[in-house]
Amino acid sequence: MTNPTDRDTLPGFLKDLDRRLRHVEQRPVRLGAGDGGGGTPGPPGPAGPAGPGVAPGGTAGQILAKIDGTDYNTEWIDPPTGGGGDSVDEVYVGTSQPADPTGVLPKLELWYDPDAVLSPISQAYTFTQAVASTVWVIDHNLPFQPNVTATDTADDQIEGTVVYTSPTRVTITFSAPTAGTAYLS
Repeated sequence: MTNPTDRDTLPGFLKDLDRRLRHVEQRPVRLGAGDGGGGTPGPPGPAGPAGPGVAPGGTAGQILAKIDGTDYNTEWIDPPTGGGGDSVDEVYVGTSQPADPTGVLPKLELWYDPDAVLSPISQAYTFTQAVASTVWVIDHNLPFQPNVTATDTADDQIEGTVVYTSPTRVTITFSAPTAGTAYLS
């Protein structure tokens, strides 16, 4: 095994690399034809022939579609309607399932029962700390460990350390006495 040199350590390697890079000649790179590296650009060439562009014709609302895999082989068509396959791209929103005019079930149905009994438990809780304090103790009735967002009296979000001291109690500790509101959800 050989003795380690200055270059065998990371600081030594970086120092050597820096020294070597300082001696690299920096010059602009020119791109050009041939192996000579290019020269002064010449004048613009003549305009080429017109390309296929967009096919003429069509009426308002039509779209341009390819006829086959051949480049520029297109035609104007009316946009497709309806869905394909065994479902339609529709979403039903309402109090009950509507009659299905297509005879095909939709991919997604979203409806609600207006007679459903809702839980009386609120899923959010708001706490107001009227007197500035470094510790806010918040007792809530939420059946879960809530997310906590605190704002000061100017309604700017503030950071504090949140500790869940029991299933229905949250303590927020701030670095300075603060008044404001805590939103639990």
